[in-house]
Amino acid sequence: MNDETSQKRDQRRHLDDYQLGETVHTGTHTVTRRATLPGIHRSFLIKSLKPGIRPSDAVRRALKRERDALCAMDHPALATMIETLWDGDDIALVFMDHHGHRLDTVLERVKHVDPLAALAIGIAVGGALGAIHQLGEAHGGLRAEVVELTGRGAVLLHGYGELGPAGRGGDDEALMIPENMAPEQLLGDAADTLTDVFQLGTLLFRMLAGRLPFDAEDGAVSQSIRHQAPLPLAGRGRAIPDGVERVVARCLRKRRRDRYPDVASVTSELVHVLRASSSLPSDLLISRALASAGLADPLPFPLERGPEASTAKAKQWMQRLAAPVTTAIAVTAIAALVWQSLREPTIDDASDPQGIVKRPAQLRVLAHPWAAVHIDGKLAEITPVGRPIEVVPGRHTIVFKHPAAPDETRTVEIIAGQTILLDIEMQVVRPEDAGTPDAETVDESP
Repeated sequence: MNDETSQKRDQRRHLDDYQLGETVHTGTHTVTRRATLPGIHRSFLIKSLKPGIRPSDAVRRALKRERDALCAMDHPALATMIETLWDGDDIALVFMDHHGHRLDTVLERVKHVDPLAALAIGIAVGGALGAIHQLGEAHGGLRAEVVELTGRGAVLLHGYGELGPAGRGGDDEALMIPENMAPEQLLGDAADTLTDVFQLGTLLFRMLAGRLPFDAEDGAVSQSIRHQAPLPLAGRGRAIPDGVERVVARCLRKRRRDRYPDVASVTSELVHVLRASSSLPSDLLISRALASAGLADPLPFPLERGPEASTAKAKQWMQRLAAPVTTAIAVTAIAALVWQSLREPTIDDASDPQGIVKRPAQLRVLAHPWAAVHIDGKLAEITPVGRPIEVVPGRHTIVFKHPAAPDETRTVEIIAGQTILLDIEMQVVRPEDAGTPDAETVDESP
């Protein structure tokens, strides 16, 4: 190691600079704990090696892979990494703490997730997987334990990099979890984008049915995944929207070529099913799922969006809530101004090189019938989106993409704290419009 590298390393914060608190999640080789940093009035999550275990090359590779990928990606459903710490010769990762709950914790309490909430969660996870796939990578370890739900109805995907490339032997195989693996992983193949499609189907099945899709009474779960058909979703004691079982079944096909070609195709189907079943925003559906498990209060205003929302009952609801809500907004605004004027400047640019405490700008997007939203060349979300997309203040190019419509491009200039709404009508070419044009409409001019 040369002197310059040593100097840069000495300037980084170390694990012991943070004050570690409660354990949030425990993995096979890692532990995630809540932590605080002196002088910064917010909490963080630190993912590091479990105390007392001997680190392996597989674990080091996993953490470095997760670090490198998250530095290259920017998606609202991916965990926000702040910095890398050093714990001796091993790294630890620091994330923003959104005070959410892992999906497996929710399922332990309620067993099933409301079907509409399950669709909303699946759509958000599919968007995060799409961002990973744009890097030419795969997650490979999707399961309920790595999906976080927040009280504000957001979904965050963790665990990228936990599963090292298969087929190398040694400690890499110890990171694998057979119950959530795809058939090709069980045979030693490396995970790819179609592996993530299979695992997304497994996650959807577990949320809807309260169990994994393959029977393993004798512990032979690997054989079940490779050779048995998944259990049926229908008739498992819960009504699910039409079309969901077909989507899940195709995700769980044994051969990769028989599955959906990519996660975008899966999420597009889920969006169609969700929109046909409800017009409630995704964040409200997800917050209700947490509330049903006793883990959070539901978001307010449980009103359907769309034409059906303009009923007399909905108007009465809004009139009843208008006065207290207006008062609450005014009080909150005044309190924010007072707080801003009185608080000590404990965090400045020098102590906040990542800019994590600065107010972001927000972008609300609507698209009919739906669209993949790309911000500055990166996939950010797939509509419908129930919450604003946070962006860095400045100029951004927004591209709405639909497989059967021309791209719609918008350029916006947005300042810190501002919210901009983009409502786009995608010019979808319907089958009846896609044939030979009528003679009267053909332009024969030279």
